[in-house]
Amino acid sequence: GMGGGGMGGGGMGNASMGGGAPGGHGTACKDAQGVLGACPELEGDMLQYYIDGVAMTSDESGFGLDAYEPEFFNSQVWWGARSYTVTLTIPANVTYSTIYYFCHVHGGMSAEIEIVDSTAPAQTKINAAALGGETEESALAIYDDIVATQQADLSNYDANCGTHNSEAFSDHTTCSSKNFVCGAGASTDYGQCLAAVDCQMHHNMAVSMPASASRFATFARQMIPHHQNAVAMAKVLAMYQGASDYPPDG
Repeated sequence: GMGGGGMGGGGMGNASMGGGAPGGHGTACKDAQGVLGACPELEGDMLQYYIDGVAMTSDESGFGLDAYEPEFFNSQVWWGARSYTVTLTIPANVTYSTIYYFCHVHGGMSAEIEIVDSTAPAQTKINAAALGGETEESALAIYDDIVATQQADLSNYDANCGTHNSEAFSDHTTCSSKNFVCGAGASTDYGQCLAAVDCQMHHNMAVSMPASASRFATFARQMIPHHQNAVAMAKVLAMYQGASDYPPDG
């Protein structure tokens, strides 16, 4: 992964890969003293980051993560001129069968990676040596909670639109007397998807504003769904755009 995503496998991960439980934004793990904090992650013995083919080993992490991630705060033109590689080395006799991908910038982006064909005579599901203050049961529950609360299955409607949780706004009472798109194209799938996400934004921007409320807080509460809709509209566009939407070459 680039710019904040990677893998976690040393135990529970927080920045790249974890073998005890998935980490990621908003996830905390107990250390050996039972204190909640950042989750352990795979380090340089298994995970290594490269920039332009050179292994990054002199950064704070020791395996390149802290040198690699800041590169992507530069423009795409800047980092697009460089090459970026991450290698993950799994020992042939690894004693656990599951590691996790996650991102410590974005929450909910975790997934299991199953390790097969180990030569170890016995395996635990996750790396017992990296559990800290967690048990295997509690570490596995971290992932189960992420899946249950942040990775709900998309409806067919949202899958077709490229959106998330927008189906309810395809015929919502909030927008019963409003038209966000009109004309012959409004009845197309693309037009209907746009109307749904526009309704979702309209609904979510309607906030209560007590007299004592911070003007900055009110601004943020309205701007968040406004910008969420910019992302939703871009997803709908990505789903439906085609060659005819671009001008001819030249």
